[in-house]
Amino acid sequence: LPVDAIGDYAFQNKNTLTSITIPNTVTSVGLGAFAYCSSLTNATVGSSVTYPSLENGAFHSCRSLAAITVSASNTFYSSLDGVVFDKNQARLVLCPRARAGAYIIPNSVIEIYNAAFADCGNLTSVTVPNSVTLIDGRAFNSCNSLGSLTIPDTVTNIGILAFADSTNLTAINVGQLNSNYLSVQGVLLNKNQDLLIQCPGGRAGNYTIPNTVTNIGYSAFSSCTSLTNVIIPNSVISIGESAFYGCSRLASIAIPNSISSIANGIFSSCVSLTNITIPDTVTNIGNGAFGFCASLPGIAIPGSVTRIGSGAFSTCTNLTNVTIPSGVRVIADSLFYGCTNLAGLTIPGSISSIGDMAFRNCAGLTNISVPNSVTNLGILAFASCSRLASVTLGNGVTRLGESTFRDCVNLTNIVLGSGITNIGNSAFYGCKSLAGITLPGNVLSIGSSAFSYCTNLTTVVIADSVTNLGYEVFGGCSSLVTAILPSSVTNIGTLGLSSCFNLSGVYFRGNAPSIVGGAFDYDYKVIVYYLPGTTGWSGTFGGRPTALWRPKAITSDTSFGIRSNRFGFVILWANGMNVVVEGGTNLSNSFWTSIRTNTLAGDSFYFSDVDWTNYPNRFYRVRSQ
Repeated sequence: LPVDAIGDYAFQNKNTLTSITIPNTVTSVGLGAFAYCSSLTNATVGSSVTYPSLENGAFHSCRSLAAITVSASNTFYSSLDGVVFDKNQARLVLCPRARAGAYIIPNSVIEIYNAAFADCGNLTSVTVPNSVTLIDGRAFNSCNSLGSLTIPDTVTNIGILAFADSTNLTAINVGQLNSNYLSVQGVLLNKNQDLLIQCPGGRAGNYTIPNTVTNIGYSAFSSCTSLTNVIIPNSVISIGESAFYGCSRLASIAIPNSISSIANGIFSSCVSLTNITIPDTVTNIGNGAFGFCASLPGIAIPGSVTRIGSGAFSTCTNLTNVTIPSGVRVIADSLFYGCTNLAGLTIPGSISSIGDMAFRNCAGLTNISVPNSVTNLGILAFASCSRLASVTLGNGVTRLGESTFRDCVNLTNIVLGSGITNIGNSAFYGCKSLAGITLPGNVLSIGSSAFSYCTNLTTVVIADSVTNLGYEVFGGCSSLVTAILPSSVTNIGTLGLSSCFNLSGVYFRGNAPSIVGGAFDYDYKVIVYYLPGTTGWSGTFGGRPTALWRPKAITSDTSFGIRSNRFGFVILWANGMNVVVEGGTNLSNSFWTSIRTNTLAGDSFYFSDVDWTNYPNRFYRVRSQ
């Protein structure tokens, strides 16, 4: 059967492809069908290919493509000198990316289509005729050999980013009789000179924005990599999104006090920016506003700011300290993500939520205190903070999000607030310096892998409120010796305590919970202990041997022996259990006298014998009541 369509991305990245002929049977060419075919030098388009096949990025980033030839019989498209037009050659659709030198657009062209010359990195000049009325968005984007361009008098509409990222473009000139646009020192403005549309990418050194300008357009200075300083006058009341994106040599900027909002991405990737002045008229800092400003050492955020957007300071790797104003209510997603030198930070009491990845990979943080006002900690909020040693969470936090402290490899101390009810999946995964943790009494659920690979964790005591232990919850805790599980636990997930190679005892306070196979895989030393009077137990549990959990007198610590003229020792057992201490003087008979009966208020109590001097040969034993 003949081929009648070429699907989306059908030949994408086929770098061995050098030429292509699209047969006359094909009517449709999909999105990006030949994109990134780096060796493709020429293409022939058959008679049946229809709109919008060649407008959909079919040859996107084919940087070796020098000519596209369209069949003369095609009713939608035509070609002239290797460049693609609509049938009537009123719209220039696509100039092949390897086109080099000078190019003169035919006088028939009215519209230069979106991205028509984008990435034509070898074009040195383009002549736009007086017939053109529309230059669409990204039309000359990334034409890096283009030195200047003149917009004729007839052009009435220029799309966004029409000349962006053309790093050698030093001037955008405009015909003197153009009714909509004006060029001032090679910078494109509207006719009234109150909107700065585009600064050419090759502009270098210092630039002062005319004081007639009130608005700086979207991406107006984007990728002006040779600009070192821009002076913004007080006449400017609005600066568009990504206005200075990628100005890699811009070192200092002062935002005038006429500005109330800093837009999204406005200074993103200004990698040389070391100084920024924000006036106290600003109330909003947008998403990614200063993201990837790798040289920024610090920033003074005025007290007037009430919102800081997602990723506003993401990957500011030289940022060492920042003060969050008290008017800010939310620490947004990825706000300080990757700020690897951030060491000083105080979270104010106004904050109610810390977003996903807000402090992820902040390797310089050593301690953090979360105030009681915070009720939410997002996914990966403090993950991979490799020097974080101590964390105190306020009582307002009710849930730890997924992977909140994942891979905080130096975390040794964590204080959880009393409000915690849920510990999310992988919350402490890979916290290999964490030796112990106390879970508050309100915790109901511990998610999958919550403490996996906490390789320094030796003892775990779980609150009486927990009902479910998720998949691999303590998996790989290779230093874990004992685990005490409350009577409330009704389910242990797959691999729940697996690969805990030194685990010798798991102590259950209640009836046998349901268990999924593999919960104790590779725990070759473990014995499962259960209390007298509980049910559901047999000789094995989860494939491991069981034994009755009895009270135990500890004779190996400093509390054993004579203290304050009394002989005593510590007895370990389970909270709420009744333990009896008995004494006898002759091990050869079975006569024992009850000395003391006690209901444990914790998991241990200290026993002392006031009459020990009257019985110098007394023996002691402990049992359940």
